[in-house]
Amino acid sequence: MDEVNNENMPWINILSAWSGWLIDGFVSLTYVLTIVSNPAILSIFFPNSAFLGLGFLFSTLGFALSGGIARFMGSAIMGNFIGDKIGRRTMLLISVPIFSFANFLIFFVPGFSLIGYLSPIIIYVIAFIVGFFAGAEYGGGTALSLESVPVKKRLWVGAFVQSGFGMGFVIIALVSFFLSNSMSTSYYLSYGFRYLFLLSIIPGIFSLFLRYNSTETEVFSDMVKKKDTVKVPLFSMIFSKGSDSFKQFLILIIIIGGLLTVNTATFSYYFIVLLHANFSAGFEKYIFIYIMIINVISIVGVFFGAFISSKLILRKESIFILSIIFYIITIPVELMAANSNPYITVSVLSIQAFFEASIFAVIPIFLAEKFSKKFRTTGIGIVYNVGGTIGAFGLTYIAIMDVFFKSFIGSWLIVTLIGAIVLLIGTAMTSETLTEIDLDKKNIIDPITQ
Repeated sequence: MDEVNNENMPWINILSAWSGWLIDGFVSLTYVLTIVSNPAILSIFFPNSAFLGLGFLFSTLGFALSGGIARFMGSAIMGNFIGDKIGRRTMLLISVPIFSFANFLIFFVPGFSLIGYLSPIIIYVIAFIVGFFAGAEYGGGTALSLESVPVKKRLWVGAFVQSGFGMGFVIIALVSFFLSNSMSTSYYLSYGFRYLFLLSIIPGIFSLFLRYNSTETEVFSDMVKKKDTVKVPLFSMIFSKGSDSFKQFLILIIIIGGLLTVNTATFSYYFIVLLHANFSAGFEKYIFIYIMIINVISIVGVFFGAFISSKLILRKESIFILSIIFYIITIPVELMAANSNPYITVSVLSIQAFFEASIFAVIPIFLAEKFSKKFRTTGIGIVYNVGGTIGAFGLTYIAIMDVFFKSFIGSWLIVTLIGAIVLLIGTAMTSETLTEIDLDKKNIIDPITQ
């Protein structure tokens, strides 16, 4: 059996990948905070950007295009020309300082009242840059971390690295709470929210330090030594496994597209329902604490998903079962969340976030085992970010639904359930990967090393 021989845990590589997802969570929630939780902020950069209606639709559509499609382009270009040809570490060293610094620059962008339509154009350009270089994170981080650890530790390492995204949510929610409560509401909405973007440079510096001290994986180094890299990893990925390879590639996009549509719909719903007028006066100032609690519970859910998968062994089966559980609880959870008691609301939303996050726990190892080392960063990156582009339109789907249905709960619930159904269909269509039990048998080759 050919496998990674180093039994030690290379924590610097693992933390390097984890930190990138932490920044991604930090940055992603920064945009959600500005678009969803405080719709009045949109009017600073966009003309006539009401929370409901065409203004909101075009604003969310613009962010989906500039962020989502940019992530796909970044994963394809950086994975194809750097991650799978020069190195996973090199790609991650380039990506993190650029996208964290670009996000930091939003702090300085003048509003629409000062520079007119240049304001939203600059915002979209920066969002594109952030998305392009953030697109390298998932494929590169997954490859760097999982290629560095032994077979039996990969599931848990993948879950840990995945938890970085939730930790980024927790940190930005905590920062938002302190900022919003240390300033007047009018100052926070007019200018104070910008500090969220300013502070994104701090985790960027932390991640850059980790990556500078990380090492290239033995899997990739061995591939370079044997001159086993391919000229165009993207083409090799699509055509190397025969006529069925492109079909499987599309199925993986369906899985991730469904999952990230769910993710966009649920987390945007959390802000909406927590800001709903049913709550008693005074509770709105604790929204960021509520969001932090929900995300802390979701991090626990990631490790619960890893535990369940470790017992079930099969990756596909784990994703399918955890998705079924999520689907079953979603309708009662979202109906119960829209009530006048914030404690009940936070409790049921935390339950939903817990089971949603449990699905994500299996995704890194599942995708890593699906792609050869020759195009792993390209394959994982494209699948995740094309799926992410589909998911990034979640707010747009919801805005369209709201135009037709005019329902406070219905629009979010419908989009969440459709995303979950797509996830289940895609999972049912895909094939299983090798497991630790398979690899214990003689003459079975470790997919991570191939």
